[in-house]
Amino acid sequence: EKDDEYARELLSKAMCVGSSVSDRRSKEGRNFFDGYLCHVAAYTSCLSSDQVREHCHAAKQSRQPQADRLYSLATLKFSKALKLAPDDPIVLAKYAQNLCNYLNFDVADRSGDRKSKRKVNKAIKEFTKYQNCDGLAEILRRLPADPEYADLACTC
Repeated sequence: EKDDEYARELLSKAMCVGSSVSDRRSKEGRNFFDGYLCHVAAYTSCLSSDQVREHCHAAKQSRQPQADRLYSLATLKFSKALKLAPDDPIVLAKYAQNLCNYLNFDVADRSGDRKSKRKVNKAIKEFTKYQNCDGLAEILRRLPADPEYADLACTC
């Protein structure tokens, strides 16, 4: 019960990330992180390295199906748009951005089977088949700077 009370008290306080050592000039300290955080989890005790690894793995696993679904939906829409306007620079840029964002998601998840890489390769083959140089250029421009994807640049 005392732990619950302590946890509720902690939840009501503002959280600061960074140095909290006070000095003569500042009661609250200085060198705090000034920015935005995403996907934050707070615990009342220190986590072991195994617990941190499990937490990160669980977060990635829960996002993968949603990312796959959204990517598939976007790909269908872009395919239809490209049939109507194959040289539209806005459609090409957004399609390449969608493909490469999916690659970036895959880069973050090193355990993945690289479905995204196969899908980008398929898009490159489609652009090559229809001799759509602008589409190929957009994909090249947006490929992640990761050596693992160098072969995609060579495919173009």
